[in-house]
Amino acid sequence: MSTSSNTTDLTVNHEHIQANDDLFADEIEDQYNINNINLIQSITDSQFNDDDMYRIIQTKFGQLDRYNFKSELLQNTDTDDLKPIRSSLFELTKKKEHVLLESRLIERTHRENGPSIDEKLSDDIYTLFNFLEGNLTSNELKPLISRGRRNTNAHFDTGENSVHEVLNKMTNRESTQGNSYILATLLEIKQSFNENLKTLNDKIETITEKFECEIKRLVNVVHDKDRQIYSLKTELYDEKEKVTRLRSEIKLQSQDLKDQEDKIRTSDEQRQNVFNKIINRLESIDGKCKTLGKNTMSYSEALNRSADENIQTQTKSANSELDNHQSLHYENNSINSAKRDHVYNQENTMTKNNYVHSYARPNTVDRPVSTEQIQQIQTQVTNGDTSVFRGVVRKRSRRIVLYNVTADKPFELVDTAIRHFASSKGVNITFVKLLTKRQYKDIATYTLRVNINERDFAVVENDDFFWPEGVYWRDYIPQNKHQ
Repeated sequence: MSTSSNTTDLTVNHEHIQANDDLFADEIEDQYNINNINLIQSITDSQFNDDDMYRIIQTKFGQLDRYNFKSELLQNTDTDDLKPIRSSLFELTKKKEHVLLESRLIERTHRENGPSIDEKLSDDIYTLFNFLEGNLTSNELKPLISRGRRNTNAHFDTGENSVHEVLNKMTNRESTQGNSYILATLLEIKQSFNENLKTLNDKIETITEKFECEIKRLVNVVHDKDRQIYSLKTELYDEKEKVTRLRSEIKLQSQDLKDQEDKIRTSDEQRQNVFNKIINRLESIDGKCKTLGKNTMSYSEALNRSADENIQTQTKSANSELDNHQSLHYENNSINSAKRDHVYNQENTMTKNNYVHSYARPNTVDRPVSTEQIQQIQTQVTNGDTSVFRGVVRKRSRRIVLYNVTADKPFELVDTAIRHFASSKGVNITFVKLLTKRQYKDIATYTLRVNINERDFAVVENDDFFWPEGVYWRDYIPQNKHQ
């Protein structure tokens, strides 16, 4: 297509735009009238020209190998054209690879006995183009990058021709007033679009940041709620455990109170029976005492009558003997009389003593005291020996209650298992008693009373994990302490 035909088409398109949108056409016209020359100069280094340059290189030389690419490029351009082409492609490269934003291209110079500057520039253009095409990596661009620090105030020579002029040269276009006007319009539209896009991107980033902050806040709130729920679940579980333990203790205490009441009732009945027996025994003894009193009085009267009769008989016999022997023993009257009086008094005294003794203790039998049972008591210790002063040492035990013991086996087997389990840990169990057996849903448990040797109790008391998991214990409370 020739330059005149391009100009005609662009003019027609511009008139069509003005016909459809007067406001947009007026704005473009004002902008053109203000500074058309500045707009033409400002588009030479824009993204629009860089993209156009890349598309032109891709269209004309993109399918060629390195040698043919460089040959065709050198035939259509010169040194002043190659520098802006290389700079334009490097700008696109920096936008694609952000690591290279602060980098700059190495300055190519001509050296004797070496490749020409045109060959070096064309080789750089080939390398940059293939990187944009995705055929090379960023490491393969290192030979093109200058190792010195970038001076932002320095002006780098891109050749005598601008990118816009190179584009016109490579596309056989001329810079006329018509196409400059269209290019300026398109640049303005694109610049406005880029500004709006940047504003929109900023808004999107702001909204995204707010959204991320809100998500983080909500996540933290959810985590806090989860922790609160977990804490509440833990507290609820602990409270349920406490309620279960209190219920078991209440049931145990109720059973203990019931057993205590049964014992008290049985004890009252036994005491009442003993009291009745004592009363009956006392009544029987009272009757026997009355009968014995009557018998004693009758026996005393009989003894008195018998004693009186014996005295009278002995008196009469003594008097008759005295009368018979008085004449025969007259000389010894005084002596015989004294002897007789002595005998009489002795007999009379013996008779009276027998009477009094029989009346005073009718049921008493005199028993001689056995001297064989009397032994000499030792009252002195030998060599300060105090071994006789000692006490009786009794084995003491501590009583505890085990509950929540699985009752899927007979009590006798569980009893033996408990004893062996404690013995393996050095604790001696002296007694095991089944207090209750409870059934909760499908689980049956034993509540046991266990007596532990007091010297071994410290092992159980100081070890929170002494019993198997799930088995709990507490001190046994005797029945008399429940009241």
